[in-house]
Amino acid sequence: MNQMVCDAILFDLDGVLVDSIACVEAQWHRWAAKHGFDVETLLAVAHGRRTAETIATIAPHLDCESEAAELERGEETDTTGVYEVRGALELLSNLPADAWAVATSGNRTTALTRILHVGLPEPAALITADDVSRGKPDPEPYLCAARRLGVPASGCVVVEDTPVGVHAARAAGMRVIAVASTHPPDAIQNADMVLDQLLDLVVRVNPVGGDSRLVVQTSKDRAGQSVHCEHPGLRNHGTVGFDLETDMGIRAVVLDMDGLMLDTEPIYKAAWQQACAELGFDLDDQSHLRFIGRPTSHCERELIQQFGSEFPLSRFRTRWSELWRTSVNAGGIPTKPGLLAFLSFLDEYALSSAVATSSDGAYTELSLRSAGLLDRFDAIVTGEQVTRGKPAPDIYLEAAARLGLDPAECVALEDSDAGVLAASAAGMVTLCVPDLKPPSEAAVRAASSVLSSLDDARKWIGALVGNRRAAG
Repeated sequence: MNQMVCDAILFDLDGVLVDSIACVEAQWHRWAAKHGFDVETLLAVAHGRRTAETIATIAPHLDCESEAAELERGEETDTTGVYEVRGALELLSNLPADAWAVATSGNRTTALTRILHVGLPEPAALITADDVSRGKPDPEPYLCAARRLGVPASGCVVVEDTPVGVHAARAAGMRVIAVASTHPPDAIQNADMVLDQLLDLVVRVNPVGGDSRLVVQTSKDRAGQSVHCEHPGLRNHGTVGFDLETDMGIRAVVLDMDGLMLDTEPIYKAAWQQACAELGFDLDDQSHLRFIGRPTSHCERELIQQFGSEFPLSRFRTRWSELWRTSVNAGGIPTKPGLLAFLSFLDEYALSSAVATSSDGAYTELSLRSAGLLDRFDAIVTGEQVTRGKPAPDIYLEAAARLGLDPAECVALEDSDAGVLAASAAGMVTLCVPDLKPPSEAAVRAASSVLSSLDDARKWIGALVGNRRAAG
């Protein structure tokens, strides 16, 4: 099957969006030891099922409800070893709220604790063990999720990781993409597609006729297939062929700051690596690349995940800030080649401009002031001014709002994967000008074009709006 057209995507939680296997198995190990059960036999049944139903299967002589309640109380507050599955935040951030739901076998408190702990957006539709009378492999959880979204079961695609979850989705009359994160591929082969990891599932956006359609695509399932799911709400100009003889109503350009306009990424990198080294931790180049374009809060969570809870975050914040300011005060902040010519081009074509940066207000002001650009833009939006950072579209939507424009009237320039995904999800024409890190496959697909310099971006936009100056 090369393509699936759908109205919504329904996700399992544990093993698909959240890596909680260490936490879950630790709880079951303690319970098995208490009651004298073989833990391996128990775990073979437990994954993907409601706690009470697992206990009823393994130990029907026990008071299943009270045993489950005791076990779940431990899970509700335990976030040890609970992490975001790589790619989950980017994937969900590109989905409109009415296009996805979560259906989990855990209870609501545990589900929300894990979702918030790893920094994922809270789903508008969350179906838990508390909402159904029969859990997976019964189809009730997924049928309930579809009803909550107002979507027919036949219009849903489920993303699962367990055999019982795949069975539940099938029984609901839904198509299934399985991720081989907690079970071997052979165990979940009844799915329509089996992926090695969630990162292989990519959200794209594309306007079709008068309607917008959601596209979720993978080019790396185990059979070399791809899947597409379409839904009103998302747009991606990366797959649209623009007519460069018209200006498409473009009225503004929204620019990232670090790595796109200002050559600050090497300064940040040196400050973060030196601060880590002074505190006894090794932040290598590859690890640092994950931080590019991300909000500071996300980067700090990544550090805690990498180095553990003993990492002295408060001391790190103070030290890297000192190192950064010392470097800037001593050498200033250089602009990227072609920036001044690009800004003059915006004036020439009467295009408004805004900054959309993950940096906070204080660093943004200091950086732009140091480069002589603080008063150069019509609007500046910084990381702490929006609820969700890149790759969520919030910062670009806010920039368009401050300019008084529809996002479709804006071109966004970005250097990072997270930024490209954010701008594309906001509905802007998105140009990627990479800095330290080559764009990922997801960013290449999301971008309208990948360019080598700001000079190339100026020429690209010039072709897009070229008729305006001639007409004026």
